[in-house]
Amino acid sequence: MSDELRREVRREVRRLRLGPGVKACALCGESDLAGLKRASRGLIEFHHLAGEASDPDLGAFLCLTHHAWCTEAMLVGIRIDRAERRSLLERLEAVLRGEAVFFQLAAKIRVSQADELAALVGALDAEHPSWRTLESAS
Repeated sequence: MSDELRREVRREVRRLRLGPGVKACALCGESDLAGLKRASRGLIEFHHLAGEASDPDLGAFLCLTHHAWCTEAMLVGIRIDRAERRSLLERLEAVLRGEAVFFQLAAKIRVSQADELAALVGALDAEHPSWRTLESAS
């Protein structure tokens, strides 16, 4: 089997492990199958925004890194243990706090991406000011 064929087979196996409809991390957009690592349940995991005990259906698919970050942040101030029975109001509190953790991380990532884009625009203006006249820049 050629090296190229082996690479294609590995890529297809990784794609199949992701499952149907799951193409990338909801936060960073990571979709490079070579960069995704195998976890116990898959390459991209379902993150329960309020903890599975509070709402088993509310969540987003995240890469392993962002799933770990969100889960760690939730451990401070959000009761996500399954053993304890919580009232509707306590579960709603967990939902709001869990969404806040997710959106704070999303905002941090978007600010970083915007900063990188602003730096690129500045570099283009300095080195290639005519880039602004390109039709694709409008």
